[in-house]
Amino acid sequence: MINGMFFGDAKAKGIEFLIHSDIPMSTLINSDKIRIERILINLLSNALKYTTKGSIELSITPQESRD
Repeated sequence: MINGMFFGDAKAKGIEFLIHSDIPMSTLINSDKIRIERILINLLSNALKYTTKGSIELSITPQESRD
C-alpha cells in the first residue's frame, strides 16, 4: 500500500524509492495501525517533497520486546 502511494511520484522526479523490511509478512505487530500508517505516510511524503535527487529508502527491522 505505502509503496504504491509514493512510487509513481518518486519515479516522476527521477528519485529511487525503496522499502526494505526484515519482518516476515506473517508477523503480528501489536500497535495502532492507523497511527503507524499516518506516521509513515507523513515521513515519506516529506522525504519526497524535500528530496531533489538520489533516493528515498525506508528500512524496517524488528527489535526485541522491552517487557
